[in-house]
Amino acid sequence: MKKFINNFENIFSQPSLWKAWVGYYKGKRHRQSVAEYEYRLEENLTELYRRLKNNTYESSPYRKFIVFDPKKRVISAPGMADHIVHRALYNALYPFYDRLFMACSFSCREGKGLSKALELTQSYLKSVSQNYHCKIWVLHFDIKKCFDSIDHLILKQFLRQRIHCQKTIQILEKIIYGYHTAESKGIPLGSLTSQLFINIYLDPLDRFVKEKLKIKHYLRYADDSFIFSRDRKECQKWLVQIGDFLKINLKLSIPPDHYSICNLNSGVKILGWKFVNNYSKIKAESVSQMKSKFAQRVVEYKKDSISASKLNSSWQSYRGILVRGKNLSTINQFLAQIL
Repeated sequence: MKKFINNFENIFSQPSLWKAWVGYYKGKRHRQSVAEYEYRLEENLTELYRRLKNNTYESSPYRKFIVFDPKKRVISAPGMADHIVHRALYNALYPFYDRLFMACSFSCREGKGLSKALELTQSYLKSVSQNYHCKIWVLHFDIKKCFDSIDHLILKQFLRQRIHCQKTIQILEKIIYGYHTAESKGIPLGSLTSQLFINIYLDPLDRFVKEKLKIKHYLRYADDSFIFSRDRKECQKWLVQIGDFLKINLKLSIPPDHYSICNLNSGVKILGWKFVNNYSKIKAESVSQMKSKFAQRVVEYKKDSISASKLNSSWQSYRGILVRGKNLSTINQFLAQIL
């Protein structure tokens, strides 16, 4: 088993903290909290380094706010110093863990993401249905309140299996237990480390599906999982086995309203897209959500909160999705927001 051994000094060296600050600062320099921290940057980073080295660092309370994306979500944002600590950890741990994750995991991974997940979806649909000549079923399931249900003790156990550096483990535990809940569960939406934690926690699910159940056509995006098969009963059997595994090993559940087994002929919704045989199109509600987000980007650009390059990057991303989804008429509606 590959191990991450005694790298605390490298993770939280002064150059590493500076790199973490630079990574966090990009695109956020107009925020008041960022400007205040930057005003005494050298002093703040030196003090943070001292607290980490002396083991006196403690996570500050999370700032919570609500977003609708499109459903209601509670975002928990760390404090300024915590952002830097989280990013320094992420910079060191992500490359180590990413090599260990299975190829079927697509969320929050470099070279993966939504576009690649959709490409694989189309490939699976085509191959399993033998170029759309055979009936195909898609099992979709997601986990009830996944981020809020992550068990702290199990997560800590997973981290200790790979990370053999007590000082690093202590910082990770402070981050985990800094998110207070009554049942010692949950990781915060809005934290960079949570993106890594969720993939570490659900990696055993991927291994169970691929290595124990031997399911070939499977992919996971965060807590949304999809299995493609020509046998509906097989999907039902797998669902029971996966549900049992999650309950016993990860203390997670798939309620009845969190799964579906749909036939491609009737159309299936996957990651914001609707697929019907060899035709696919992004859902109308997803387009509406994208319009809202892009409009906000335009407002930020007109207020000089983001650069023209940042706005163009957002536009190219949305344009690529719209072109892929054959929503060509919508492109002009997006452009009209800039004018």
